[in-house]
Amino acid sequence: MKTAYSFIRWSTKRQSRESSDSNRRQTKSAQDWCQDNGYTLSNQVFIGAGESGYKASHLKVKDGIAIGALARFIEAVEQKKIIPNSVLCVDSVDRWSRQEILDALEPFTKLLNLGIGIVFTGSPLKKLISREAIKKDPSIINWLINEMIRSHAESEEKSRKVREAKQAKKEIILAGHVVPHNNVPKYFHYVPITRQNGKYEHNENTKIVLELIQGILNGKSLYQLTCDLNKRGVKTFRYGYTWHPCSVRQILKNRCLIGEYLGIKNYVKPIIDEDQFNRIQNILAKNRLNRGKKAELVNIFKGLCECGYCEHQMQVTGGIKNGVSYRYLRCSNYHAEKTECNNNFIRLAPMEEDFFLKFLGKNPAKLLHVDDKTQVAAIQKQINAKTHLLNITTAEIKKLITVSEGLDVAELKDRIKDLQAERDGIKISLDELTRQINNIQDTPKDIEEIRDWFERMAAKHAAKKDWFMRITDFDKGETKELKILSNEYLAMFLKNNEWREGVRVKLPSLIGKIVIKDHKFFIYNSVGRLVSESSAYESLRNNSERWKKSLKTWGKRKQSKSGTTAKEKVDEYLAKLPPKP
Repeated sequence: MKTAYSFIRWSTKRQSRESSDSNRRQTKSAQDWCQDNGYTLSNQVFIGAGESGYKASHLKVKDGIAIGALARFIEAVEQKKIIPNSVLCVDSVDRWSRQEILDALEPFTKLLNLGIGIVFTGSPLKKLISREAIKKDPSIINWLINEMIRSHAESEEKSRKVREAKQAKKEIILAGHVVPHNNVPKYFHYVPITRQNGKYEHNENTKIVLELIQGILNGKSLYQLTCDLNKRGVKTFRYGYTWHPCSVRQILKNRCLIGEYLGIKNYVKPIIDEDQFNRIQNILAKNRLNRGKKAELVNIFKGLCECGYCEHQMQVTGGIKNGVSYRYLRCSNYHAEKTECNNNFIRLAPMEEDFFLKFLGKNPAKLLHVDDKTQVAAIQKQINAKTHLLNITTAEIKKLITVSEGLDVAELKDRIKDLQAERDGIKISLDELTRQINNIQDTPKDIEEIRDWFERMAAKHAAKKDWFMRITDFDKGETKELKILSNEYLAMFLKNNEWREGVRVKLPSLIGKIVIKDHKFFIYNSVGRLVSESSAYESLRNNSERWKKSLKTWGKRKQSKSGTTAKEKVDEYLAKLPPKP
């Protein structure tokens, strides 16, 4: 039985979405040719939907796995899943490829050498091309090469026109004219005013953006926002109904939210002000550092705790003993292969309670940072200096590029490469300085902000209104009483993962870091000042006499069984333990 397979490709998703005619036309031409020439068309179709022939997307291979449609067919032939003497039906040469001639010929000759025939079923020459056919009629190669050259030339010309059109439109935009542009986010729509000018206004999608903004500012995670949209069946701004945290992040990071597009301020109508935008960027930047596998209970201090000895992050570990679950923080460098850290464990449950009741509930005013202006001015001075250096470096790069046009001088190319690396380093420094300003500006300036936030968090998860204990604002010397969570309700909330997630998202805006050392935790505010030191906690190996005795017994038993020096190691370890607090 003579078998044929069809390879169907179109370049854009729009062709898939708006019309199935390309698929229908290519399928029909393959069916007609097979019927006329006595071949059976296989049900296995290799479809390259949205795969560019000019960019060779249909030949894409990633990590040794064929991704593109034509690459999958070649892989199937190589793996003997498709037998020799089979035929591949392609509608036309430009469906096969729009690459340069040598690149387009390579997979073609490869398939011919593997014993596969190829026929262009929608072209004037509907002749089966194989090694034998070329031997009989070498003119086929001339026709094929001419068609491949034509296909590439058409795409090259189209690409040039598109580039020039985009550049022309960009120049119009940079000149201050508001014109329609496909890349403006879909929560704006263009309103023409004159033939050459117009404005961008909000549309129905803006309500969704405002909902995402309010959610992230209220302590929701990207995952929670995404799940809520998917659960309600809210349509995305482009394709389908499936939202993803990455797409939500991109929406919240887009400077169009404050009206800026292509670096032009007030190009579109702002949705939020710059202060809100900076707060959102601060939250997203800190949350990005806190990614990882989600535990049974959300780690409130995730990304904030570091080892006081080696400065590595502290991680949550735990276990179950006699039916009771225990959770601890330990250094991520604990017992590492090269440079191990023996920072003892610290119990997480009492640490959480003490953080809220003995620190945040006792004197939250220590977290306030009212002297913003001095800090921000100092950082802004650094930003101005870095920006000036960036402008000088960029100007020098442009000058060297102009000089090097038409020249092949290795020294010039190396200098340009060095300057580009230097410019990238300056940009990274500027991003870090901007993050520092956002961090300072995002820190609460009024103790009422802290109280209001806890009120909002608590109101979601309790029906009663007496979940607060009263505290005094010591730092201001006032007797005004503020409210913070009571012991009873704190214990309840600490078991609620949704509440814990909200706290985890908010804490990076309240504190700078927590250092774990000597069975204690030390809290630093957003500008790096130590604001609180806990009392000492017992570690997992609690340094009690009972534990020391059991460890010595284990060492003797281990030595008697294996003849090792386990007892000496135990004694050496016990000698290094700090005195029990």
